[in-house]
Amino acid sequence: MGLFARTLGAENVLSIDDDFFHHGGHSLLGARLTNHVAVALDVRLTVRDIFEHPTPARLAAHISALKSAPAAKKARPALRRRTETERISS
Repeated sequence: MGLFARTLGAENVLSIDDDFFHHGGHSLLGARLTNHVAVALDVRLTVRDIFEHPTPARLAAHISALKSAPAAKKARPALRRRTETERISS
């Protein structure tokens, strides 16, 4: 809740069920919240995650699910060099 309040600049105490967007949140503040979460909890979120889980309780549950997911699901696919044929046909 502290990350929500700090991002929103909220003077009032927020509860676990307070909606980020009902307290003045928008997509740019959502991006800022994802950065705060990444620094504090070492979890990479997207702005879409904030839209889909707009309360501290729902976002915490989502973060827990992400942290407990197998590493293979969290990893991005490895980058590979495209061949000359792929470059022409793409």
